[in-house]
Amino acid sequence: LKVQRAVGQLNFGDFLGRVFLDNENQNGSNFELVPEQAWNVDLAFKKDLAKWGSTNLRLFYRGVSDFVTLIPLPDGGEGRGNIPSAQRYGLEWTSTLTLDPIGFKGAKIDSNLILQRTSLKDPLTGQTRQIDYWTTRLIEVNLRHDIPGSDWAWGAGFEHVDSQPYYRLNEIGLESEGPVFDFYFVEHKDVLGMTVRFDLINLANARHRVERTVFTGRRDNSPVDFVERQSRLIGPIFRLSVRGNF
Repeated sequence: LKVQRAVGQLNFGDFLGRVFLDNENQNGSNFELVPEQAWNVDLAFKKDLAKWGSTNLRLFYRGVSDFVTLIPLPDGGEGRGNIPSAQRYGLEWTSTLTLDPIGFKGAKIDSNLILQRTSLKDPLTGQTRQIDYWTTRLIEVNLRHDIPGSDWAWGAGFEHVDSQPYYRLNEIGLESEGPVFDFYFVEHKDVLGMTVRFDLINLANARHRVERTVFTGRRDNSPVDFVERQSRLIGPIFRLSVRGNF
């Protein structure tokens, strides 16, 4: 169990104005920013599964004061500023499962699961919502097989990420990739003393998606101006890597 009081650091770029040419948006300057402060609580458990591997579970809570996010500025624009509080809580569960006991010698499965919720009061509407862009669900599962008696290895896996929308004064949007990235690899650990690996990624045709709802004025009291939706195929990715000394 760990309980920690932490004071964050400000990003110099948060003070400055910034223009986003692709979306015709901009952040104003705000020199009233102060660092975030937080109570961090972590409760961790670890279980040795003997010949089967190990598993780790971590429960966490973050209670943040002076949270930095986009806020309305006195000049009528918007920029990075502080709101009184925000919370984040959830769990992270990581495991390594060796498959030797079932006769699959040299194979193991690594997994990682993150589930979390966040909460803040929208600085424009006062309604409770989640933190912009935040990942609320992440699932990773990887299989690796180092073939006994050889320098060859192969594997496969997938990743799934679910994220929250972002909020501006006159816009709500969501950027995402997926819903699932899959990957496969084959590796040789001794090619002139080096490790050579070939990866094949995204046969499941994961896509990059953007959804924007833009209002004619502030989103709390203005009608919708337009809705934009993009869906771009990322396509398969081929990667060859060489690692080591020669």
